Amino acid sequence: MRTTTAFGFRMNFGNLASTSRVFSSRVVDRIYFLTLYKQDRYPQPTERHYDNYNITMTETFKKQLSAAKKEVEETKVATADLRQNLNEQINTLVNYTSRYEDSWGGDWAENTNIYSQNFDLSNGHWMTINYEYLKGDILKNVGISIDEMQNQIPKISKRFFELKDFLVTELSFIRDINAFTNETELLRQIEDFKWGMTPRDYTRSRRPKYAVVYDASVVNRGIPTPPHIEIGEHLIFVFSILTSYDNFEKLAYRLIRQLELKSATNSDTEVGAIFQQQALKAIIDKFHLVATQLKNRYNNRPTVTVDDEYDVQDLMNSLLRINFEDVRKEEYTPSYAGGSTRIDFLLKREKILIEVKKTRTTLKDKDVGNQLIIDIAHYRSHPDCKHLICFVYDPDNLIVNPRGLEDDLNKNSLEEMIVEVYVRP
Repeated sequence: MRTTTAFGFRMNFGNLASTSRVFSSRVVDRIYFLTLYKQDRYPQPTERHYDNYNITMTETFKKQLSAAKKEVEETKVATADLRQNLNEQINTLVNYTSRYEDSWGGDWAENTNIYSQNFDLSNGHWMTINYEYLKGDILKNVGISIDEMQNQIPKISKRFFELKDFLVTELSFIRDINAFTNETELLRQIEDFKWGMTPRDYTRSRRPKYAVVYDASVVNRGIPTPPHIEIGEHLIFVFSILTSYDNFEKLAYRLIRQLELKSATNSDTEVGAIFQQQALKAIIDKFHLVATQLKNRYNNRPTVTVDDEYDVQDLMNSLLRINFEDVRKEEYTPSYAGGSTRIDFLLKREKILIEVKKTRTTLKDKDVGNQLIIDIAHYRSHPDCKHLICFVYDPDNLIVNPRGLEDDLNKNSLEEMIVEVYVRP
């Protein structure tokens, strides 16, 4: 039977079943039929056959990724000169304004605006100045206006806010595809992204918890902010915003690159690649259920028990062969730092390496993390590694913070290799 999805991609379910046996047509419906309806890009058909939709899954997927990547590039180019100019101004001001801090003779309670005359501690004379005086001193001697510098930020922010909304909208279809769980988390981070710190955050970080006060009226007025700290507020604000632009770019590129790598396998189409990712994710998520079910055999017949890491490898090897034709065990990686290591499984056609760990009383959070960091460094040199999956089987819940461990190690993803860590159950 031939059916067309919401993307218009015609699939022969007879052939598809031989490729991805664990998926029913209902799962196919969930992944592809509903994806674009959620975004209201296509009217929802009333019949099961979708012959009027001629856009293929391959074309649509590539188009959306290409549009997202183009938008990131255009935002980067459009804001590059202004961001570089602001960074140069910040560096200049940090070097110049350090003399304010060095010449400050006041305190946080009563004499907040006392500085050495001409900012020279050697002369022994003091002067009282305020925030406006320091701004004027900067403009006179450095030629940079604090106010004008801050006014440039909204121009850049507008482009990045538009980029954020674009990415969240255009890539929202991945939320309905279980194989893109980690990419969905990256998209959530983009959606909830925080842009820098507020000026008052800096002041709070500098203000002491306690101060000696001799004038009781100071308590009623509140603790004033020294003028040089007020200048620092603005510098830190601009610097933190500029840094957040860089971090947002890296996050966006990482999301797009992971989607590209996951779909760039030897499958005929992105549909096939996504089904492979979905199949692998299902094996990992259901591994503990399978291991538990194997204990319950008819009439207490002998069975397979998963007691150590070798047992995990044996069961994983069997499960992988349901959906993957070329599964290679204990593949050696090229030499790294004077030695080589063996990866547990290589899915040759898909260019996926799988490393298996099983927790025990002597192998918990820190040790598992350290081992995987070393493994990740080794596997980057493997010629067939585009995607590294680390499966940590933790049947006794010895990992205190499994999601935290996953998130920390997933940050080791690079442009040429995705790293995904799964701690189950």
